[in-house]
Amino acid sequence: MVMPNLCAAVHPLTLSFKLRGVTVGTPDFIRHTFEDQSTWMLRMDIFFALWTFVVTRRSGLNDMMPQCLQFPWRPTWDGYMKPAAAQAVDLGKKRVRTFEEMEIRNFSGCPRTKSPVPLLRVHAINDPIVRPQVLYEAGMHNVEFWWTARGGHCGQWLSYPKLAAAIASWSESQ
Repeated sequence: MVMPNLCAAVHPLTLSFKLRGVTVGTPDFIRHTFEDQSTWMLRMDIFFALWTFVVTRRSGLNDMMPQCLQFPWRPTWDGYMKPAAAQAVDLGKKRVRTFEEMEIRNFSGCPRTKSPVPLLRVHAINDPIVRPQVLYEAGMHNVEFWWTARGGHCGQWLSYPKLAAAIASWSESQ
């Protein structure tokens, strides 16, 4: 989501320090992840919809939303998170775009082109939250991509105690 936009903004700048990007367990398209979760017996999209409500409520953003989105009446990806995310991005605009209309620009973490900033993505093949099946394969070729055999969702630090050193070594080699 932020990485492609950040990399585009950084590209024309002359920087006096080394800039690198590292992500662990990140999705390419959050929609694919939450749509996948909405098919599970344990509906993780419901948990994340309720968590989204709690966070937006505490931040004050919830009070700026239309009345129909101030409470998660249908706490699912389609029923609450997707329309609330679209509303939040277009807050104050006359026309609120659909999530699909703004997905590529605002909700995609998939690097569509080779980044001017070296990027490393680390992802576990057994990640139960952002399953490998929902990753966008074309985007993997635009970054350095490391698969780990274990680690689940962002647990590679425990499964691979030398991961931080490997990432530091990768950063120095760039």
